[in-house]
Amino acid sequence: MLILSTWTRVYYTVLILCLAHFFIIAYSISYGSRLTSKSGIKCSTVASLRNKAFIGSFFTHNAGKKGRSLTSNHTSDNAGSLIPDEDKPNANSLTGRLYGCRAFNLGAGSLSEAICEHVEHLSQKVKTNAIVKKIKEGIDIVKTRMTHLSFEEQMGLAALGKLLYVLVLPKFHIIFPFQLIPVNSGLGVDIGFDAVLSVLSFYALMKSMGTPNKPLKLEGSAFVTIPIVSAGLIGSFYLSGYAAQMVDSIMLLLSAIDVPVSMGLQRSMRIFLSHISWVIIGAKMLDYVIPIRSTKSDWFTIDSKELWVYKAIAGYFASCTIYNITDIIFSSLERLSSSSGAYHTEGSDDVDANPLAEPTDIISTIIAAIGPCITAPWWEEMLYRIFVFKTLNTQLPRSIATLLSAIMFSAHHMNHRSALQLFALGVLWSLIEQGTNNVFVSIAVHSLWNSRIMLGSILGL
Repeated sequence: MLILSTWTRVYYTVLILCLAHFFIIAYSISYGSRLTSKSGIKCSTVASLRNKAFIGSFFTHNAGKKGRSLTSNHTSDNAGSLIPDEDKPNANSLTGRLYGCRAFNLGAGSLSEAICEHVEHLSQKVKTNAIVKKIKEGIDIVKTRMTHLSFEEQMGLAALGKLLYVLVLPKFHIIFPFQLIPVNSGLGVDIGFDAVLSVLSFYALMKSMGTPNKPLKLEGSAFVTIPIVSAGLIGSFYLSGYAAQMVDSIMLLLSAIDVPVSMGLQRSMRIFLSHISWVIIGAKMLDYVIPIRSTKSDWFTIDSKELWVYKAIAGYFASCTIYNITDIIFSSLERLSSSSGAYHTEGSDDVDANPLAEPTDIISTIIAAIGPCITAPWWEEMLYRIFVFKTLNTQLPRSIATLLSAIMFSAHHMNHRSALQLFALGVLWSLIEQGTNNVFVSIAVHSLWNSRIMLGSILGL
């Protein structure tokens, strides 16, 4: 409490002195401006020293006519003693008003100098304070430590940031004095700390973005290889569905011989095996165009050793807000379509897209989390943010290539209820990859986003 009260006194002292200084200077400028504007004489009264120089030269000129020499090297205390009483101008005359303005400006200048000296003395005293020095040293140590993190420490910090965003921040809200959005849905009544942090994170993330790399220059053989690989990727995606059917058959066979197979385990195995089969076959095909085993090439850079965690956390926070905004837009459009009878859906396929909607055991949870949290982020970022985007960018402007790759990313998930939301995420993650020139950042953001499935199923969120 002693430290707090001391800092409070210092803060209010500096504040009062600064306000007094500004008030005196502003008043002196205003007073001098009124006098000179009435007389039709133009002079600069931006600061008291300029008034001092102007008015001092005016008196020197007028006193020289009477054989006197007046100087301006005095203070307000002896300003009136330099001119004899019989020679002092009339207070109502122009010379008298300028004389009074000069004396006032000299006094204001002396007071402002004293205030500045006092403030400077206080600031030096604060800087040399032992407690302040220790605080600054501690801040420097924390800054140095937080900018030199290992890969494991960055992973832990990313997980901590996600837990903070999911479990802590949504509990705090800022209540508005009135509803900003006049609808019956309850929107615009308040804003959560998570939304505020997301907006700030998005701004900081965009400010930290660098210049994207120049578009690739494809060789002659690439114009033949890329279409063939693209067709193979599409075919392997549809063929991976047979892996899901095979899993269903195996699970039914196990159930027939009295092996306990839960519904959650069946869903987890079906989605995992169909996904992993497409990743293995697709990665083999993609390797003909992109050296996916390397960490740096003309196509991409993947560097997990650089300081990526803060951009990844900011990207995840921004992703949450962008998804929520687009979800509100989609829900509004859906209600309008339903009310007009033009469009209506029965139920939702979100449950089918989530293998952990009915979790039964930890094994099902772990199996289902491998795909969304580990393999899917790497594969989808390499496929859509690297292969699709950069191939399109060789022939199209960057903005068009970004939008088209985001459309393909959204269509790949085959969920019409989240098509708009996934499109927005695809645009954001593509911008992150372009701005950081490190696909590992967008992979980390993607992994944090997908991990909400596992976290939500375990915690019941």
